[in-house]
Amino acid sequence: MSKEEKRKSNKDILKEAREEGMFKEAREFTRKKKYVAASKKDNIMIYVIMVIGFLAFIFINRIFGV
Repeated sequence: MSKEEKRKSNKDILKEAREEGMFKEAREFTRKKKYVAASKKDNIMIYVIMVIGFLAFIFINRIFGV
């Protein structure tokens, strides 16, 4: 067999992909949620921790004078 007989045309490859449902799977995969949004409590805690960290950084920076 030569290379030309083994190779499939793009048309044949696309036809097989559609028959197997590959495009449908890809479409479903891209529509899925990629993350879950944090709740209101989580957001408040994140901001509180960030403010405490920021204040700690300022305090330490003033003590050591860096």
